[in-house]
Amino acid sequence: MPRRGRRSEAAKVRWRKLESVPVDAKPGTPPLAPSAWNPTRSPPKKMSRLLEGELHDQMSPPVVRQEEPRVPPTSPGLRRGTGRRHRVETWPASRVTRRSCKLVLPTAGALEKKFALLVGDSHLRAIVDGYSTMPKGDFSLGVLASPGASAEELRLEVLDAVLPRPPEVICLLAPSNNLTASRTFVEAGAAFDALLSTVCNLSANVVVVDFPPRLCVEVSVQQLLRQEFQRVAGQRSKYGPML
Repeated sequence: MPRRGRRSEAAKVRWRKLESVPVDAKPGTPPLAPSAWNPTRSPPKKMSRLLEGELHDQMSPPVVRQEEPRVPPTSPGLRRGTGRRHRVETWPASRVTRRSCKLVLPTAGALEKKFALLVGDSHLRAIVDGYSTMPKGDFSLGVLASPGASAEELRLEVLDAVLPRPPEVICLLAPSNNLTASRTFVEAGAAFDALLSTVCNLSANVVVVDFPPRLCVEVSVQQLLRQEFQRVAGQRSKYGPML
């Protein structure tokens, strides 16, 4: 009985290897290895996770986040008023304070009426320019206004004003500009006391009106200045503090 040849056994092994290789591949070439990952192409598992995340976001309802109400800033450049006003007109500069100042006196035909004088800062601008009219009564009205003036500057304007006759009554608007012009409340009170002394020398009847609220200064600071002005006015008044 003949023995098996080594060539036949080696041929069978070689043919088994060739049968495991794909048809389009050449005999003897190694099987194709999976391509390496590069930054421009995500792995299949990572892409599947991203697709699942996007699908979840589309199916889930949107989340509404509620923020706490923000406190409005106190910077003067960022605050706005609650109403509207007319266009600011150009006034002549005062020779004593170099600020804009204007004095409006009653007409000559109102000599038979009693003379009343309003003294204040920019809050009287609409009355001086004629945009806000005062009601007619038994008084002929004069207005002295200096926008941006402090108590000391208003005192100088009153001393420099030339009036046709002594006023029967003077209505003084408390100067709110001392909120920034004065360093302390004691200093603001001393300046306001000097202004009251000058005004009281012009007329025996003086009425002091509190200044309107300002939006660019903290309310607590304004309240402290009001209390100081009320204390000073109460010391000079025989009937009580200012209105």
